[in-house]
Amino acid sequence: MKYPHIDQHFIDHLPTPTDKIKAEYRADNFPTGFRIEIRNTSKGIGTYRFRTKHKDHNLGRTSHTSLEQALEHAALLSAPSSLPNTPLSPPIEQTSTPQDLTLDAFWQAHFSPYAKARLRTYQNYEIMWRKRIKSVFGQLNMSAITTHMLTQFQTQLMTEGLSGSHVTGHLKMISRMYNLAIQWDMLTKNPCDKVEYIRFDNQQERFLSKEEQARFVKVLMEHPERSVNLLILFLLVTGVRSGVAKGLKWSWINFAANTITVPASIAKNKKQNVILLNTSALDILDRLKDNQSKYVFINPRTQRPYCDFKKTFKTILKAAQINDKVRPHDLRHTFCSNLVSNNVSLATVQQLANHACYSTTLRYAKISPETLQQACQVASIEL
Repeated sequence: MKYPHIDQHFIDHLPTPTDKIKAEYRADNFPTGFRIEIRNTSKGIGTYRFRTKHKDHNLGRTSHTSLEQALEHAALLSAPSSLPNTPLSPPIEQTSTPQDLTLDAFWQAHFSPYAKARLRTYQNYEIMWRKRIKSVFGQLNMSAITTHMLTQFQTQLMTEGLSGSHVTGHLKMISRMYNLAIQWDMLTKNPCDKVEYIRFDNQQERFLSKEEQARFVKVLMEHPERSVNLLILFLLVTGVRSGVAKGLKWSWINFAANTITVPASIAKNKKQNVILLNTSALDILDRLKDNQSKYVFINPRTQRPYCDFKKTFKTILKAAQINDKVRPHDLRHTFCSNLVSNNVSLATVQQLANHACYSTTLRYAKISPETLQQACQVASIEL
């Protein structure tokens, strides 16, 4: 079965065939020969496969290999010469056999240089390695690390209170290290392959109700001269990601067209995004027009863009009597929900929110209970 686009959300909810033994999923955004196979007994877990001229390769199970990792592996198999600065063999001379290589030595000599040059997630990898993985596995030979050790490590992370995505993220990073070592003929097996990954429901779809929004905006507008208040309000009325708002430059804004053009280097999907500005957003920008910086939202204390405003955000929530766990990103959820609740089509929401695929829009655009109650009333009859 072929789709126009398949992303990680599709992989995490992989359809299991019910009318046949096996199904194969391909997509227009996949390279030729790349597919996901799943059997009717697999319970939502499939296998990445990639067919080259001489071999049909198994790239790992979807339960512990991300789509990004599988596609990266396929790219190495199909065009290894496209990586001029990273030969598939280890770039330094070995003073010991590959089996005697510690995980820390592999990180320092091989994985860290590779990931730093190629992966947007390198900073996250570096933090996971430094804070947790190195102390547990760093001094162990790669061939000595077992599935049981990794399973115990997973349990340890869970007891520390890490979120589901962080728990699986640590294991997937270690698995990625082993997959590269195998690709470079340094090892023959990956102990992560037999780890039973725990499935977490990481989707958080919290949005502010109309009453909460009214209290929230009232608190923000008590001090409308504060740049951070205007930044937070800007998130609510535009639905932009906080990273884009914090780094917003005046040069990105076209006041004649009422748009913001976010460069591909900044956008999450690495594509140039166009954001439409409504009258509320334009009013916020007008309040900041005397700002002499190249950035729109400036911290008056540092005269630089805001690095973080979580403390202020929590203070505003408390003042607005919103005690639930609400994150700045939930303002983006609220923006989408407001559109859907006012009968804006999901196709339009997808474009306004710059979602890469329709399934993401379905996740973010949750209809409020009040709207559902009104819709339910349509079916009411007089008795």
